[in-house]
Amino acid sequence: VVNNSLIKVDGGGLQAIQDGLDFGNGAHVFVAAGTYGGAISSAHSTDNALTIWADDVTLLGSGAPQLSFTSATGANAVVISGSGATFSGFEVTDTSNITSAVILVSGADARVTDNTISAGVATIDGILIQASGALIDGNSILGLGASGTGRGIVVDSGAGTLDGIQITNNLVDGFGGTGILIDPVFGPSVVGNTVINVGGNGI
Repeated sequence: VVNNSLIKVDGGGLQAIQDGLDFGNGAHVFVAAGTYGGAISSAHSTDNALTIWADDVTLLGSGAPQLSFTSATGANAVVISGSGATFSGFEVTDTSNITSAVILVSGADARVTDNTISAGVATIDGILIQASGALIDGNSILGLGASGTGRGIVVDSGAGTLDGIQITNNLVDGFGGTGILIDPVFGPSVVGNTVINVGGNGI
């Protein structure tokens, strides 16, 4: 259902959600409770991931809809490459075929809040951040236990230095590597997080 830039998704799988995101800049996509799976085919999708590619897009779940990625085989399940995007209120599951990180944040000023994010293999990260201004708040990021090389939250500045990263009030549980790894960042705020059952350092 589309009303201007307000889009409601109630059924239809991950493809229906991607279709809503493909509305473009400023889209507000609201997803009803339920399980959403299947493959994604879109010119805007990065490696067949669920991709928030446009700017100032909100993707909001009501009743903790489950995003099931059994059909995904790429580096990431969810990619946030547009600036000013919000991803909130989901359970991200069935990620055993993902090869890098469940969620990749490569767009500036993203908000990833109040999600349950499950890493389905011990060698992948929960959330990988590669852009400034990200707010990662109130998420439960769950691995398979304190073995393997996966990490809960990773800030990767690459060749530069990011700024304005906030990582607050998250639960990181069950990763073989570091719970929260911060590469060079100006003025990061890492507050109120709980890190348990990790094989490496907490933070």
